[in-house]
Amino acid sequence: MSSKKAKIEKEPIRECHDFKSRILYICDTFKYKELLKAENEYCGNFYCFDNNIGICLFDVEKWIVYGEEHLDPETNQIRRYCQHKYYTQIIWHTHPLTSKNYPSIEDIQKVLKYDKISISIIFTSWGIWQINYSGKYRLSEINPKDENVKKMGNDLHDDTSRGRIYNENAVREYRQNIQNYYPGIAVYFKTWDNIYEHKYVIRID
Repeated sequence: MSSKKAKIEKEPIRECHDFKSRILYICDTFKYKELLKAENEYCGNFYCFDNNIGICLFDVEKWIVYGEEHLDPETNQIRRYCQHKYYTQIIWHTHPLTSKNYPSIEDIQKVLKYDKISISIIFTSWGIWQINYSGKYRLSEINPKDENVKKMGNDLHDDTSRGRIYNENAVREYRQNIQNYYPGIAVYFKTWDNIYEHKYVIRID
């Protein structure tokens, strides 16, 4: 006697809206951790899919943009980094193993400039950074030479043996300094060791 498999109705791929009342998490974080081994950055946009746990975030593979050569405004040198083709509420990118383990000035200021972005996720060798912004103030332009933010990054760099050794206290101080400098921003961080079953739960302000 033959049996037919039940047809599973799936929600269509959609951008994430009105998700504050649901559990929101990134599916299969190990995939993004693997991308850190690449020479250049990857970046993309997260989309939502409802399931019985909550809202699962995933990217549409064909839309992942691989890093290309650009002039780095912080160092005035050519480096390879990823530029999104467009922005959605939740964006992500990687910092390769050879790159910084913390957000750049541009990473932080991007959520302040573009009102389309609510949450930015950054995958690094230390773990996952999350930058939220719910304020009304908007930057007219990104200033990669902001000396105050640059000093915060340099202090973290120095306190982690030039970015080689994770220092929980230094990361906590860096996060607090960024939040004090930009009211309305929330900066979160979680090491890979504290991410269970390859699922990262998004912090919602």
